[in-house]
Amino acid sequence: NLKAAMVLCEPVGRLERFFMEHFWCYPDMEEARRLGMVWWRPEDAKCMSSARSMLLDRRFVSFSTLEPHRVPLTRLFQDRLKVMHQEHLRENPEKFYAELATFLGAHEPFSKDIVFRKYNSRGG
Repeated sequence: NLKAAMVLCEPVGRLERFFMEHFWCYPDMEEARRLGMVWWRPEDAKCMSSARSMLLDRRFVSFSTLEPHRVPLTRLFQDRLKVMHQEHLRENPEKFYAELATFLGAHEPFSKDIVFRKYNSRGG
Protein backbone atom coordinates (compact mmCIF):
# COMPACT_ATOMS: atom_id res chain seq x y z
CA ASN A 1 0.00 0.00 0.00
CA LEU A 2 2.98 2.27 -0.47
CA LYS A 3 2.06 5.64 -2.00
CA ALA A 4 4.21 8.16 -3.80
CA ALA A 5 3.90 11.82 -4.68
CA MET A 6 5.62 13.57 -7.56
CA VAL A 7 5.77 17.37 -7.74
CA LEU A 8 6.41 18.69 -11.24
CA CYS A 9 7.68 22.09 -12.21
CA GLU A 10 7.13 23.80 -15.51
CA PRO A 11 9.49 22.41 -18.16
CA VAL A 12 11.32 25.59 -19.18
CA GLY A 13 12.27 26.43 -15.59
CA ARG A 14 13.30 22.83 -15.00
CA LEU A 15 15.42 22.83 -18.16
CA GLU A 16 17.09 26.10 -17.18
CA ARG A 17 17.85 24.87 -13.67
CA PHE A 18 19.23 21.57 -14.99
CA PHE A 19 21.44 23.51 -17.41
CA MET A 20 22.78 25.81 -14.69
CA GLU A 21 23.47 22.95 -12.26
CA HIS A 22 25.05 20.54 -14.71
CA PHE A 23 26.42 22.32 -17.78
CA TRP A 24 27.01 26.06 -17.22
CA CYS A 25 30.66 27.21 -17.29
CA TYR A 26 31.14 28.96 -13.98
CA PRO A 27 34.26 31.15 -13.81
CA ASP A 28 35.36 29.27 -10.69
CA MET A 29 33.99 25.72 -10.87
CA GLU A 30 35.39 24.65 -7.51
CA GLU A 31 33.73 27.61 -5.79
CA ALA A 32 30.44 26.86 -7.59
CA ARG A 33 30.62 23.25 -6.32
CA ARG A 34 31.40 24.44 -2.79
CA LEU A 35 28.35 26.75 -2.85
CA GLY A 36 26.11 23.95 -4.13
CA MET A 37 25.52 25.59 -7.51
CA VAL A 38 26.98 22.56 -9.29
CA TRP A 39 26.69 19.13 -7.73
CA TRP A 40 26.88 16.57 -10.53
CA ARG A 41 27.94 16.61 -14.12
CA PRO A 42 27.59 13.70 -16.58
CA GLU A 43 30.99 12.27 -17.50
CA ASP A 44 30.56 13.04 -21.21
CA ALA A 45 29.14 16.52 -20.59
CA LYS A 46 31.08 19.52 -21.71
CA CYS A 47 30.92 22.87 -20.02
CA MET A 48 28.64 25.27 -21.93
CA SER A 49 28.78 29.04 -21.88
CA SER A 50 25.42 29.88 -23.48
CA ALA A 51 21.84 28.68 -23.66
CA ARG A 52 22.26 28.49 -27.45
CA SER A 53 25.00 25.87 -27.09
CA MET A 54 22.70 23.89 -24.81
CA LEU A 55 19.87 23.91 -27.35
CA LEU A 56 22.18 22.71 -30.12
CA ASP A 57 23.46 19.74 -28.08
CA ARG A 58 21.08 16.78 -28.51
CA ARG A 59 22.58 14.98 -25.50
CA PHE A 60 21.36 17.73 -23.21
CA VAL A 61 17.72 17.10 -24.09
CA SER A 62 18.02 13.45 -23.07
CA PHE A 63 19.31 14.45 -19.62
CA SER A 64 16.48 16.90 -19.02
CA THR A 65 13.37 14.83 -19.71
CA LEU A 66 11.06 13.50 -17.03
CA GLU A 67 9.27 11.02 -19.26
CA PRO A 68 11.54 8.02 -18.60
CA HIS A 69 10.78 8.38 -14.87
CA ARG A 70 7.07 9.20 -15.06
CA VAL A 71 6.01 6.17 -17.09
CA PRO A 72 7.51 3.47 -14.81
CA LEU A 73 6.30 5.29 -11.69
CA THR A 74 2.78 5.46 -13.11
CA ARG A 75 2.87 1.75 -13.93
CA LEU A 76 4.28 0.83 -10.52
CA PHE A 77 2.05 2.98 -8.31
CA GLN A 78 -1.05 3.39 -10.52
CA ASP A 79 -3.72 5.11 -8.37
CA ARG A 80 -1.23 5.29 -5.48
CA LEU A 81 0.78 7.99 -7.31
CA LYS A 82 -0.25 11.61 -6.83
CA VAL A 83 1.16 14.02 -9.37
CA MET A 84 1.02 17.66 -8.35
CA HIS A 85 2.33 20.83 -9.96
CA GLN A 86 4.88 23.02 -8.21
CA GLU A 87 2.88 26.14 -9.10
CA HIS A 88 0.02 24.78 -6.97
CA LEU A 89 2.45 24.73 -4.04
CA ARG A 90 3.49 28.34 -4.67
CA GLU A 91 -0.05 29.64 -5.08
CA ASN A 92 -1.74 27.89 -2.17
CA PRO A 93 0.61 25.91 0.09
CA GLU A 94 -2.12 25.21 2.67
CA LYS A 95 -4.35 23.56 0.08
CA PHE A 96 -1.40 21.76 -1.53
CA TYR A 97 -0.29 20.15 1.74
CA ALA A 98 -3.87 19.40 2.79
CA GLU A 99 -4.46 17.50 -0.48
CA LEU A 100 -1.15 15.68 -0.13
CA ALA A 101 -1.83 14.73 3.50
CA THR A 102 -5.29 13.44 2.61
CA PHE A 103 -3.87 11.40 -0.26
CA LEU A 104 -1.27 9.88 2.09
CA GLY A 105 -4.00 8.92 4.56
CA ALA A 106 -4.03 11.71 7.15
CA HIS A 107 -7.46 12.12 8.70
CA GLU A 108 -6.96 15.26 10.79
CA PRO A 109 -6.60 18.69 9.16
CA PHE A 110 -3.54 20.82 9.82
CA SER A 111 -3.76 23.18 12.77
CA LYS A 112 -4.80 26.74 11.87
CA ASP A 113 -1.54 27.90 13.53
CA ILE A 114 0.70 26.17 11.01
CA VAL A 115 2.58 28.45 8.64
CA PHE A 116 3.70 26.77 5.43
CA ARG A 117 7.06 28.32 4.63
CA LYS A 118 9.15 27.93 1.50
CA TYR A 119 12.64 26.53 1.90
CA ASN A 120 14.81 26.40 -1.19
CA SER A 121 18.31 25.07 -0.72
CA ARG A 122 19.35 25.90 -4.28
CA GLY A 123 18.06 29.48 -4.35
CA GLY A 124 16.31 29.12 -7.72
